[in-house]
Amino acid sequence: MPSLVLLKSPGGASPGETIPLDGDLLVIGRDADTCQIVIPHHAVSRRHAQITRTNGNFYIEDLRSRNNTFVNSKQVTIRTLLKPEDKIKICDFLFRFYDERVKEPPPIPDWMKKEKEEEDDPGGMTTIEATGSRINAEKYLDSQTTDRLKALLEISTSLARTLELDPLLEQVAETLLKEFRQADRCFVILLDDSGKPIPKATKARRPGLDESRFSRTIVKKAVDSLKSYLSEDASTDASLGPAASIAEFRIRSVMCVPLISADGKALGAIQMDTQDRAKKFREDDLNLLTIVAILAAVAVEKAKLHETVLTREKDRKEIELARAVQLGFLPQTVPEVAEYEFYSHYSPAQSIGGDYYDFINLPQGRLAIVVGDVAGKGVPPPSSSPS
Repeated sequence: MPSLVLLKSPGGASPGETIPLDGDLLVIGRDADTCQIVIPHHAVSRRHAQITRTNGNFYIEDLRSRNNTFVNSKQVTIRTLLKPEDKIKICDFLFRFYDERVKEPPPIPDWMKKEKEEEDDPGGMTTIEATGSRINAEKYLDSQTTDRLKALLEISTSLARTLELDPLLEQVAETLLKEFRQADRCFVILLDDSGKPIPKATKARRPGLDESRFSRTIVKKAVDSLKSYLSEDASTDASLGPAASIAEFRIRSVMCVPLISADGKALGAIQMDTQDRAKKFREDDLNLLTIVAILAAVAVEKAKLHETVLTREKDRKEIELARAVQLGFLPQTVPEVAEYEFYSHYSPAQSIGGDYYDFINLPQGRLAIVVGDVAGKGVPPPSSSPS
């Protein structure tokens, strides 16, 4: 008889326990009065999911549970056909669908078991390495739909076309909100020189949502750890602690990915969140956002480098102009006085100096030599008040 075999539980039931599927409708949940398969755990909804039998085939369907139902690590959003060896995850309970009517496949080699277990247990909170040297982009892109590939190509093309930072980040935020349809808000955040997070681009799904205030707790978690972060429900996530901003902004599912420089330093972060319990981000969403963050970090560094080059070029031209003006104040020739020889040499300690000298002819054939020095070096900033 087809059955569910318990592989993993947080306590109580022993792995290996078999639950026969001997009815046409079997409801799974913690309510013993209405469920045929009872899982007495607080994380399991009263009526969590159901398995139906139609023409000898078994189907599983999520009953709008709080923590969702997964088959082979994929969230069940529609009525899904069960196949032998499928793994069903309900909260921290993991089952295998067994059907003796179908010949069992050969056993999984030991070297593959660890990888399979990791795939079968996505968990409620996920973190992945966000550094460009550790992410396998092909692995993540293989699972993306054509629309997601188009979105990634659009973002990549935008990043490559401009060196102007602000318009670039605005385009990234707009494209991400269009791609992640469950998201209500998107923030692209950069760190200033003191390390303070500053939102540079913000987008909201609809009017009335606060576009200026993000969760500093979540951003700090991603920036400090240099890891991408995903929570299905931030309001109940113990790893975030009692963050007032999460409750105030009604943040539910949230993704936050750090922007990391080539030398491994945090440049900022991208945060996307929802305010609807039914709309949740998944691990493949986090993978795509991590790839976008890697591309965005490269573009941010290029834009900042370009800005530095332009600033230095501007400073160089200003210094050249100031030097030319300063040299114009100095005498171009030396006096000719009998029995005297005059020599002059001007060499400032920096590009521009405050020293001054001159030769002034006085009455009765006398000559005055003037030498002046201004305290400080370099080019001072322009005065904000008129002189």
